[in-house]
Amino acid sequence: MKQVFQKVEDLLSTQLVKQLADQGHRLTGSLENSIINSARIIEGKNRTELFGFALDYAQDLEKGTKKFGRDHVQELYKYFLLRGFNKIQAMEAAVLTNRKHRQEGMPTKASSRFSKTGERKNFIQNTWKENEQKIDSLIDQGTDQYFNEIYNLQKSETI
Repeated sequence: MKQVFQKVEDLLSTQLVKQLADQGHRLTGSLENSIINSARIIEGKNRTELFGFALDYAQDLEKGTKKFGRDHVQELYKYFLLRGFNKIQAMEAAVLTNRKHRQEGMPTKASSRFSKTGERKNFIQNTWKENEQKIDSLIDQGTDQYFNEIYNLQKSETI
């Protein structure tokens, strides 16, 4: 069953990263790397589970947020530096963006212009909705194959 869950993990990771990019959430690749490199498949006696992990701010991108820490301006400053702003421009943009985030929350209404889909939230939910049937199919096929293998092993045993 582990192979089945590996296929599901590969599909979900790839599609989550694609959804993030389509929504315009791409800069350093840190979030994408955390999604791709942190899933775990745990097998028990009668159970197999797939756990996915990501950097903390994935939840802010999923649901949006109106809560910001004291270092929000500094984080925004770093963001704008990575976007190619000089230090003065980056600080001005960080202060203005912080003000806008405190008024509207994050993501802001205007940020939708960076999105190919028009959405800036719900990347996890959207990925699941778009891929649920594929995932069900992978699990169904894998389960059928697993039970057929077990059946054939038992059928071939001599008593």
